[in-house]
Amino acid sequence: GIFLNHKNETQAMIKQNRNLLILLITASLLKIFYPFLIAFIPKVIVENMDEPVLLIQFLMGSGIVVILLQAAISFCDSMKDHAYAVFRFCFFRLIDRKALLVPYDILSSQQFQDDYKFSVQFVDDIENGLQATMEHISKLLTNVGLFVLFLTSMTFVDRWIPLYVIALTVMDFSFLVAAQSFEGKHLPELKRLDNQLKTVELRARQAGQAKDIRMFHAAAFFGEMYKRAGDEKSVLFAKIQRKYRTGSIVRSVLGFLRDAGCYAYLIYLLYASKIGLGDFVFMIGIVINFSDNLAGVFMNLAAFTKDMISLRELKRLLKSPESGEDGEVPVPDTFESIRFEGVSYRYGNDQEYVLKDISFCINAGEQIGLVGLNGAGKTTLTLLLCGLLKPTGGKIFYNGIDIEQFSRKEYISLFSNVFQDINLLHFTIGENITGSSDGETWKRAETVLKTAGFERNLGERGTAASIGKTFDERGIDFSGGEKQKLAIARALYKNTAIFILDEPTSAMDPLAEERFVRNYKEIFSNRTSIFISHRLLNTKICDRILLIDHGRLVECGTHEALMKAKGLYYELFCAQQKSYGLI
Repeated sequence: GIFLNHKNETQAMIKQNRNLLILLITASLLKIFYPFLIAFIPKVIVENMDEPVLLIQFLMGSGIVVILLQAAISFCDSMKDHAYAVFRFCFFRLIDRKALLVPYDILSSQQFQDDYKFSVQFVDDIENGLQATMEHISKLLTNVGLFVLFLTSMTFVDRWIPLYVIALTVMDFSFLVAAQSFEGKHLPELKRLDNQLKTVELRARQAGQAKDIRMFHAAAFFGEMYKRAGDEKSVLFAKIQRKYRTGSIVRSVLGFLRDAGCYAYLIYLLYASKIGLGDFVFMIGIVINFSDNLAGVFMNLAAFTKDMISLRELKRLLKSPESGEDGEVPVPDTFESIRFEGVSYRYGNDQEYVLKDISFCINAGEQIGLVGLNGAGKTTLTLLLCGLLKPTGGKIFYNGIDIEQFSRKEYISLFSNVFQDINLLHFTIGENITGSSDGETWKRAETVLKTAGFERNLGERGTAASIGKTFDERGIDFSGGEKQKLAIARALYKNTAIFILDEPTSAMDPLAEERFVRNYKEIFSNRTSIFISHRLLNTKICDRILLIDHGRLVECGTHEALMKAKGLYYELFCAQQKSYGLI
């Protein structure tokens, strides 16, 4: 789709970059010439007062040029608004494309999540984000051009004035740099507090959180968290503003000394007959512009330097590796076996391993049960199995080939998953199951829905019925059990070599669960499947059962063999039977 066509996306970005760049350069050149012309016109008028005809011709010509320049600048500014909007939209598409295509282990890392949130905010923020960065570049170009033009013009009249202005402007700028440096030092803390405030705001208005907030009287707690983070931010922000205010006062004094000194010196030069009246008027006109543009060079350079920090974070996100960028060995057409050899895993920089030294083999056609207590590492194991996570240690072999040699995207396509946390899109049932908007492909969806035990009457709309009401007021809010059946149907539709079902019946009613377990062997006959469940009565039907405890594979075998061994599996199974009143 639109997010997956990297070549077209890149070409669109290059074209949009080129158009915006041309527009910014054109506007900068116009804004360089315009102030110089405005400062130069009074000089010509004063020097040609005794030649009225020539003066009238000059005024008419310069008036036309000024009007045309104003019109051109206004046109460029109006065009920039649209160009910036398209430019930012292109970046939004690149960011979303990256989020869709990066490997799961990168996507789920805190670093990527932080970079993603920041990048979206950076691109979206017109005043202080990506658009502002481009404006800083454009203004810097204008300021540098005017500075060079005015400096050259002033030097022809007197070399001391530009030196005096430069010296005071550098002193002026040093106070601004000090304030910005102080702000930059505390920027990570401000970002942390902003994230806290945004998280509280988001959770407070989410419908899914509303029931918990009201039932457990958490409104006061949310308010306390928001106030604490807000107070911390206010104190820190006040310190930063004090730095800026102090600098602003000093800079105002320096600005007065700069302008007053220049005017006094120009008056002296005029009365000493060292410059003419025309040059005096011209210099008066450009002194303020010169100092303002020199200050603008420093300010926009400082702003761009600050923007570079944000641009680096955006660049880091956009350069994140994508699925399919790993190995180049073709994935075998036929599945024979998948083998773990000493596989260990830990999340991020955590010291504690979630899985440690796991070794086992699953052959084609086997139906495996994966059991263990909460937090044992079962879900992490399945994420490693299907390639969404990479082992911290050890290796995984598919048909005897290290899976690192495969394209990750191709390898992942071998698996159909029913995850513990069901996430269905608020589109039609057909689109959710098939991943396509083509209604012709939805016919098979009806078959897999029936196989998955989905029995709800959808009426005449059938698989065209929407899930949820985000895009369709007639959409259906399905129960947890129905969502699980829809997820099972989606996995069956994909029809891959290996099926992984993580607690696929946890939200089903007892009758629906019993039917699914009873039909499990038939549904997945001649298919390889991994069935994860806390209900050991469900997994006893599997060919083999793997028991994970504290991140280690502690028992493996058939239900009968594990019961005879009277180990941890036996203990757990008997405890469940007792709780169900079966013994």
